[in-house]
Amino acid sequence: MKAMILAAGRGTRLPPLTNHCPKALVEIAGRTLLEIALQRIATFGVRDFIVNAHHFADAIVEYLQKNQNFGLRIEILAKRNCSTLAAD
Repeated sequence: MKAMILAAGRGTRLPPLTNHCPKALVEIAGRTLLEIALQRIATFGVRDFIVNAHHFADAIVEYLQKNQNFGLRIEILAKRNCSTLAAD
């Protein structure tokens, strides 16, 4: 089974937290919203993900690479040109 995480929003309701990073990378208790979502969904046995990104998409790719995709298979769908960026 594959899950899709929608992370393309601009985070317009969260400034100043989203002035320089995407909403998916906003931290709560030391963990990003993206990490929390990935790990919660993974508890149901899902290991394949598509992350839809647009606003600061490169930051999301870098974050996932830095964290070795949290041991998951993650594909980034970048809205800016409808291409797929490798996250691993």
